[in-house]
Amino acid sequence: MKKHNIPPETTDEDLIQAMEALLDQETGDQEAIRAILEELDRRSGAAAFDTDAGWADLQARQKVETQPRRRRLHRFPIAIAAVLVCLAVSAMAITGHQGLHEAFMAHFGITEESAPLIQDAGVLSDCAVSRHGLTITVKQTVADANGVYVLYEIETPEQVSLYDEHYLQWQNGPSLEISVQGHSVNHAGGGGRLEVLDEHHALSMVYAYDVNQALQPGKLTLSLGNLGYYEDTPGDPDHPTFVPVVEGSWNLSWTFRSIEAGRSISLSEPILWQGMSYPYERISLTPLSLSVFGKYGTGPVENSPFGFDYPPVSLIYQDGTVLPLEKDGLKTYSAGASFNGENYDLHIFTQFDKILDPDQVAGVQVGNQTFYFS
Repeated sequence: MKKHNIPPETTDEDLIQAMEALLDQETGDQEAIRAILEELDRRSGAAAFDTDAGWADLQARQKVETQPRRRRLHRFPIAIAAVLVCLAVSAMAITGHQGLHEAFMAHFGITEESAPLIQDAGVLSDCAVSRHGLTITVKQTVADANGVYVLYEIETPEQVSLYDEHYLQWQNGPSLEISVQGHSVNHAGGGGRLEVLDEHHALSMVYAYDVNQALQPGKLTLSLGNLGYYEDTPGDPDHPTFVPVVEGSWNLSWTFRSIEAGRSISLSEPILWQGMSYPYERISLTPLSLSVFGKYGTGPVENSPFGFDYPPVSLIYQDGTVLPLEKDGLKTYSAGASFNGENYDLHIFTQFDKILDPDQVAGVQVGNQTFYFS
C-alpha cells in the first residue's frame, strides 16, 4: 500500500484544495483522501474521530452519487473540519425549489416560476460546526456577480432558549469573508435573523458584496463569536453592556464556484452629478441586485473628495416603467467610497426586495444619464 506523507509546511487550505481535486476525479486516490482527512483531524485538536466510519460513509456516497461534482457527506460528529463537510454539497432540497432553500425563496419573493432565474447559482449544503453545545449549519449559498448570500441555521444548547425575553445576537455580528485566488476581497455586507423556528433553532442570513469589481468564484469564511444580548449600562446609556449567554467562536470555510453573471454595461465616461464627476466604470445587474463600480485615483490617495450626495439610480424597464432604486422595493441601498489601501473604490449597491428578470430591464439611469444594455 502506498504511503502518503504530508509535508508539515502544507497549509490547511492546500490540503482542502487537494482533497477537492481528488473528489472531483472519477477514480481519485482513496488513500490520499484518507490521509488528508486524518491530517486535518490531527491539526484540529478535536475529540477522537472515527476515521473508518467517516471514510466508509464518504466511499458509500461516492458510489451512489450521479453528479460527480456535487458530493455530500454525513455531518461528522466533531467540529474538525467544518471545511470537510462544507466541501460536500447537494443540489437537491427537501423543501423549496431545486437548488434553493424555501426560506431563501421567501426572503426574496422567489416563486416556482421565477426560481430558474437564480437556481443555477444556488447551492444547498449541510456543512456544520458544533462547539460549546451550539451548532451552526450553512443551509444555502447563492452568489451573483455583485455578492454572495449565505443562509445558516443556529441550534442552541438545551439551557439556552431563543424565546428568551432578550434578543440573542452575536457580539460583533456575523462576519462573511470573501477570498478569490488567495486574495481577500474588499467588501461590505450585513445580515440578520430571518425566522425563529422553535425554542432552539433559528434561521439567519448574512451577505457580502464586492465593492471593487464583478465577483469571481472563490472561498467563503463565516465567523461568529459570543452569543448573547445587550443591556443598558448604569450611568452610560450610550454604551450598552454585552452579556454573553454562550461564549466561544464558530468558523466555517467553503468554496463557491457557481455565479449568476446577469447583465453588465461598461462606462467610458464619468457620471456627472451636482457639479461632481464620479468615475464609475461598470454597471452590473442580476436578478437579486445591482452594483455600480468605479475607482477614484490612480495612485496613493489620502482622502475621498466625495461627500454623501451620490447620484441616484433607477431601472428603466422594457415597457418604459421607471423604478427609482433608492426609494422603493429594496432590502438594501448603499452608496459610498471605500479606501482599499491605496485609493478609493466607488460603489453603489442595491439588494432587491423581490427577485427580478434582468432581461425585462432595458437600461439603468445613474444621475441624469441613462445607459442601455446592448
